[in-house]
Formats: sequence, C-alpha cells, structure tokens
Amino acid sequence: MENPVNRLIQNILEQFVKPSEDFRHIGITRSVSTLIRVHSEKLDLLGEISFPSKPEIWFNYFKDSRQKLNENIFHILKPNDFGSDEQKLHFLQVAATWDLPVERLILNPERCHVYLKRTGIIKQTISHILTDKNYGQLKKLEKRYVYIEPLKEDTRVLQDLSLYRSKLLYNALENVIRYSGWIKVNDLSFKQCLHLKVESVRAKDIQGLQGNAVVAKCGLVVDPLSNGGLCKMPATEYLSLRSNDMYLMAQHKYGVRVKQDARFCALMKRLGSAAVTVDLLEVKHTSPVKIIRCGQSRSKGASFIFYNSARLESLLRSFDERVANGDYESLPPLNSVNWELLSEEEKRDHLMPTLYAHIYLIKAVREILNKTLLLLDIEPAEFM
Repeated sequence: MENPVNRLIQNILEQFVKPSEDFRHIGITRSVSTLIRVHSEKLDLLGEISFPSKPEIWFNYFKDSRQKLNENIFHILKPNDFGSDEQKLHFLQVAATWDLPVERLILNPERCHVYLKRTGIIKQTISHILTDKNYGQLKKLEKRYVYIEPLKEDTRVLQDLSLYRSKLLYNALENVIRYSGWIKVNDLSFKQCLHLKVESVRAKDIQGLQGNAVVAKCGLVVDPLSNGGLCKMPATEYLSLRSNDMYLMAQHKYGVRVKQDARFCALMKRLGSAAVTVDLLEVKHTSPVKIIRCGQSRSKGASFIFYNSARLESLLRSFDERVANGDYESLPPLNSVNWELLSEEEKRDHLMPTLYAHIYLIKAVREILNKTLLLLDIEPAEFM
C-alpha cells in the first residue's frame, strides 16, 4: 500500500501545482511539511490537514517554478473573488474521490483547514485492516534486494547491554525487511542490492563499508546511577530485574491477582524480556538510552503497552463468551455496521449496533498493535 497521508498531501499539491514527475517522489511530501501541515490534535478546530490561505505564500514557496502553479485554484482562497464558489465546489468534488476523501473546507485569514469524511475513512480503514493480511506493507521498488550483514558471534552479548541492544535492533530490522516485502539475499552479487550493517559503538572491530552501504550505529546503554556512564549491569541481570518489575506492576498498579503457577511465571519472564526490548529501542537507535531502575520509566513504557494488549484480548474474549452463552448475537458482517455510531453518545435503542461497531474497532486496534509488537519479536499479552 502507498502511505495514505503522503498521498493526500500529493493530492492537495496537484490542485495548486500542475502535476509533474517531481511530485511523484516521496521527498516532495517531506519538503512541504511547513506548507501543508498534518494535525494530530485539536482536529475539530484545525481539521486533519491545513495549508496557507495566502496565495503569496504559495508563490514564494514555488518561486522557481511559478509557471507551474495553477492560478485558477487560488480563487478558493479569496472568498470575495468572482468564481471563488465555483472553484471551491470543484475542489470539493475532486477531493471527494481521493483515497482520504474531503468533506469540507474552512477558510481562515492564515490557513485553509481541511476536514475529512471520517466515517467513510473509518469504515474503509477497519475493513482493510481486518480483511487484508498485507495491510501496512508500503510499496517498494520491484526487484530491490537487501543484504543485511550477519552480526558476528559475540559471547559478550548477554553480559554487555549495549551489544544486546544492537542485537535487538538487528532482529527488528530483519523483521521490517521481511514484512515490507523487500527481497532479502545472502550476498552482494545482486544488482541494486542495498547493503545494511548494524553495529554497536561498543564493538571493537568497526570496519568501513564499500559501495551502496548503510550502517545503523547503535548507541550505548547508560546507567542513571552513574550519571549517564556506561551501564555495567549484565543483560541477564537486567532481564531478571525487568521481569520482577512486570510482576510488581501487574500486582500493585493494575490489580492483577498474582498466581504462583508455571504459566504466570512464564508470562512474567516473557513480559520482562519484552520490556527490555521496549526500554532499549524506544529512543532513536543512535542515541544513548538509560536503563529503567525501580520500575521508573521515562514514558508510560512497556507495562502500559502490555496491559493494554492484554485488555484488548480480555474484552474480545468476554464478548465471545457472551455470544457463546446466548447473551449477544454474533457480529454482523462488516458492511452492515453503522460506523457513525462510534462518534455518538450511546443510546438505548442503538446499544447493540454501537457495541458491534466498537468490537470491530477493538479488533482493528488489536491487529495493528500485534503486528507492531511482532516487528520487535514481542508476543502479544493474552492476559495479565
């Protein structure tokens, strides 16, 4: 699939700038980020996306290619101009056919705010997530090969957390390459072969690479108790520490009834290992990362992720049990769900249709979360 947000930006650009090959390149969507903004909060006020409402800003931005600008479209930015209503109607008619269709525009002195047809997008997105096993795989160039240089065997991996971090990064890269559909090869004999190498700054034998090569440098793991100095705690000890943190978190913060059985102990060990992965990879791979002591994380962190993973599974399990007991009817087909109910307050006469819409939404969220966790070699938490 193509990145839908990048495609939306390209759609808007092509209304103002006459299409050319330049705007088919992914780089153009990045370079116009100050011109066309994608919003992630205050959506009722700002819309999902916005662009400048002053034509002179567009002319200045594309001053080297002004002849390519579609000046007729700028009438929509001048409400009092003759033909502005006609141009706005034309824009909305075209925008209604986009992959992310536009519902309305609100023009302010500084920016034009774009509001998408959320209900249709929600329906389309949830349907794709639940029916397309390849959902989320971005389009890649055909016959593009990737060679990721194997990590050298190092007995220090389970003792040195910085080396352990580089191993986690290597595994995640392999998973991303596999999921994205790139062809992974075992040597560099193929044309157009991208050469990848992961190495820790702790590695003693860092070697230069030749040709089309990319090196992913993995930063150090540091200890807050040593004022940001290199962490000397063995990886095995840190894995045990984080397993205990998950145990205490489940017991005290989330109120889980702790059971001293093999299944629960195995779960805590697995969650501890997963927590270490999140700890070491949640910041940019080139930056140093601090270990977590006393369960005090710089973010909501691993326990929050795993609790919500388990909560999603619990909600769906509970629904299935109620269906099996005859309390609820089975889920209706996807195409019969009223997705507008997701944005409405619950009403007694709409209670079950609203529940069905939410169950499908939960299923879609679970699918995306599980795919993300698997890229990090983390199994979803079925219970806590």
